[in-house]
Amino acid sequence: MKARVPSLLLTLGVLSLATVASHAAINYVQITGDADSGILSSNTYTHALDFGQGTSGALINGVQFSAYNNGADGTLNFSRTVSSGSEDDNAGNTGHNVTGNLANLLTDMIYNGGNAAGGTTSWTLSGLTAGITYDARIYTRQWGSPNDRSATLVFDPDGPGAIAESTSLINEDDALTVGMPASNTAYYINYRFTAVAGQDLVITATQNNLNQSWHLYGLTNQVVPEPSTTAFAGLIGLGLLARRRRK
Repeated sequence: MKARVPSLLLTLGVLSLATVASHAAINYVQITGDADSGILSSNTYTHALDFGQGTSGALINGVQFSAYNNGADGTLNFSRTVSSGSEDDNAGNTGHNVTGNLANLLTDMIYNGGNAAGGTTSWTLSGLTAGITYDARIYTRQWGSPNDRSATLVFDPDGPGAIAESTSLINEDDALTVGMPASNTAYYINYRFTAVAGQDLVITATQNNLNQSWHLYGLTNQVVPEPSTTAFAGLIGLGLLARRRRK
């Protein structure tokens, strides 16, 4: 009689019960509150930035976000540049569709005022360690419907040369464009990359329409843990156990 594969092996393959849409190294993951935000004190963060108007950032699951304050704090290993218009902030609205402290992150934001179609915003994350793999995450939600706040995002971790990854055209005001279940579903964009010596991660958003720039609410960058030797040993042990039972 054949033994069944232990259910733990199946459980290890389940990343989340939430909606997850993928494109190469870029994933879109639904979030509804603190519990499924993916923001955890057990993660190691190089960046946890809140782009709201307050002088203190959101506190989510023990993770204290730093307040960007329109670039006033020069210690964040982060910079922002725009090709047209000006950097403005907004107190936000209640259309965030999330609960808990995550709502503090997804209420107010920064954007480009007086921006042109084809205008770009670049976000540069510095202070990275070469050879380390990271998950950079942009937290986003619908501002209003039926706006066409479409943009293409490019992720470039290795400086001059070919662009590493880019999204298709995303309408930030319609989450259906990234495979979410509803137009007002909140989600984060996850980009996995390995840092290159002497290079920063540069994320560039190119907007499609006049005065419809990307709204930036929150951003994190976290270390991806290396596979645990203990975990591998456990898997090997389970495999041997299943083999013995089949004999």
